[in-house]
Amino acid sequence: RLRQAWLQLADNAAKYAPAGSTIEIGSAVVDDVARLWVRDHGPGIAPADRRRVFRRFDRAQAGRGVNGSGLGLAIVDAIARAHGGSCVVTETPGGGATLTIELPLHRSAPALPTPVRAEDVLHQRKASE
Repeated sequence: RLRQAWLQLADNAAKYAPAGSTIEIGSAVVDDVARLWVRDHGPGIAPADRRRVFRRFDRAQAGRGVNGSGLGLAIVDAIARAHGGSCVVTETPGGGATLTIELPLHRSAPALPTPVRAEDVLHQRKASE
């Protein structure tokens, strides 16, 4: 599902960015958070619209002329939340929007069993004979 969400972000960027403009896709791990992002250099998403674009059937004012149902980013956000994360919108430096799926990383390893030394096993066998 995460791949579906990331591809949806790329599809949105391709829809809204000017033809021939660059769309950047990347990932990073910062502290205990994995980030999957898509950055475009299109019209961007106004700060007032940055929360509403994740609601079903709702779209930013600037995107009303583009075909779509208004479900794409709602699906992305639902997938991110199902993995304990979120999706956020920020402004791309120089213009455009960067949409980032942020996922917490659970780095705590399960407790490992106490190692058993072969010598101890041999002593136990001899003692039980």
